[in-house]
Formats: sequence, structure tokens, C-alpha cells
Amino acid sequence: MRRQEIIDGTLQVVAALRETGVKDALQKIVNHPEIVQGTDEEILEAYRRYILAAQRYSPAANRVVAAFDLESLEKGKLWVMGSGSQPHRAEFFPMFRAVTFAVEFLPKLVVLLEQEAITDFAAEMGEPPRNTVLTLLLPEGDREFSKPQRLADALLATATLYEAVALFERQPENTLSVVACDSGSDKSFDLLGVAKVIATVKELLLSVWDRVMFFREKQFEQRLELVASSLPILEKVSKLVEERSMGPEEGEMVRRGVIEGVGKFLYAGAMIPEMAAHSQFEPRKLIAAEPKLLTSGALPASDSEKSLTEEERILLDELTKKAARYGDGGKRR
Repeated sequence: MRRQEIIDGTLQVVAALRETGVKDALQKIVNHPEIVQGTDEEILEAYRRYILAAQRYSPAANRVVAAFDLESLEKGKLWVMGSGSQPHRAEFFPMFRAVTFAVEFLPKLVVLLEQEAITDFAAEMGEPPRNTVLTLLLPEGDREFSKPQRLADALLATATLYEAVALFERQPENTLSVVACDSGSDKSFDLLGVAKVIATVKELLLSVWDRVMFFREKQFEQRLELVASSLPILEKVSKLVEERSMGPEEGEMVRRGVIEGVGKFLYAGAMIPEMAAHSQFEPRKLIAAEPKLLTSGALPASDSEKSLTEEERILLDELTKKAARYGDGGKRR
């Protein structure tokens, strides 16, 4: 998992534990079993609320639950037993201990994982961190890795878009910086910039995503042409130039920057997290990098040799020796 996925999943779990009353219900069973009479509705209601919250857990949150031994919270039979007239306290001690630990210490873990540079800069600018950060994602499949060129293309595309938008918004252009990078199931980069420009870049990329979905049946080149020609920001630029609020040369620089940046962004198979929240389609299924920008990794020599038969190995040795005896152009050394 990426760092941000761990943070988001952890916060989701902690919020569920705090807001559903699970901790208080378990404390009642463990510390005061004598007051649990008949079927305790308060205990069962806490269980019901937690189950509803757990159904909304992200994959990262589910992994946090498993890692911190919180899975037993979803066992209905145990909760029914705890709400009975004579709850078995011993059954609930491990669960209560796990919940108490999670509520008390997981938020501290989140603090350690957060990027101080982002929070400090946002505080100086008087903006929430999310307003000043653009997270760039490079999805990778199982046993699939990005070549350096893909990372370079994606970062350059983002920088090109940022500079074009900064010019459009009359903001300083040279204000984007990479403050964090991470990897897990995907590669990610956190880029810090001026809040107004970051917001417009996100809006631009979401408009790109809308059109990628609409033209998803088209080939890449045709799709790119259709996407770029219909972006709202380009219409706004044309209108500003017509109204003489923006010079023709300046308008052309913005247009070229947007079109070039969008092309490289799509070519690299890049995306931002907001795309997934923006529609019911899964972005990683529609936005894919060009195959030449990906690799499955080098196969170890030992594995390669094991895949050869004895006859093939002998032939390979003979060819290797023959190649060593001959130089370029087939001339004998």
C-alpha cells in the first residue's frame, strides 16, 4: 500500500471505532458485566453501527483491521453472547484490548506518516493541505513496473499543465515542487503548488477524464484529438483573447501547454485520486500507459537457464563460443 492509502485507511477505522460506540460497549461488558441484564440493546446497537461502517471500509482499511486484530468485531455471535445475561468476559478481553490500542495509538501512527513539508507549507499559506497538493498516480498491474521514462513523462506533463494554468490564472509559474513520492500497488508523487493553480489543474484533469470516458471506444490518437479540442479551459482562453483580456501570444502559449501536457499525461497513463471519486468507472481500466513505458522486470539468469532443456543449453553454449570467435561483420578476429 502507498503511504496515503495507509493514512486514509487508518483514519477510516479509527473514526468507525470512535463514532459507533464500540469501545464503550466493550468496556461495559468487560468492566461491568453485572449491569448487563437480558439482551442489552445498547451493545447490539453499537455492533449494528460498526457493521454498517465496516461495510464501507476501503481495501486499505480492511488491511489495517486485519493487521491490528480487529476482525473479531464483525462476529455477530460474539456480540450476542456479550449482550446476554451472563457475558463471558474472557472472550472480550482481547477484543477490548485491540480496540483500545487502535483508538489510542493509530492516530499517533498517522502523525508519523504524514508529510511535514506539506502541512507546514499549507499552514504558511493559510490553506488546508489538500488545497495545495496535487497527487499524481501511476497505476501498475500485478508484476508490472514503470520504466524511468514513464515517470519522467508524467512529471513533465504535470509541470507543463501547471505552468500553462499558472499563466492562465496570472500566477507565478515556477512554483511547483515534488515534496513526496511513494510506491506500493502504484507509484505516486505529491506535488506542492499555489492553491488556485492546483485547483484549476485538478478541474482540468477531471474534464479530461470526463472526455476520456465519453470517447473510450476511440483509438488513442483520435481520443486525444477529441479530448483536447473540447476542453473548457481552451474555450475560456479563446474568449479571453477575443475580449482582449489576454494577448494572442499568451493565449497560444496556454493552448500549447494544455494540449501538450494532456497528451503526455494520457500517454504516460497517469491519473489523480479525484478521478475515481468523480465517476462510477474505474480510471485505471480506461487510462493505461503505452506498453513500451512498462516492464515486467528482468528475469533472473538462474530462472532463464532452468527453462532451457539440456539440448537447448548445449546449443546456447556453442553459439556463445562461436560469437566469441567472430567480431563485427562476421569477420574472424
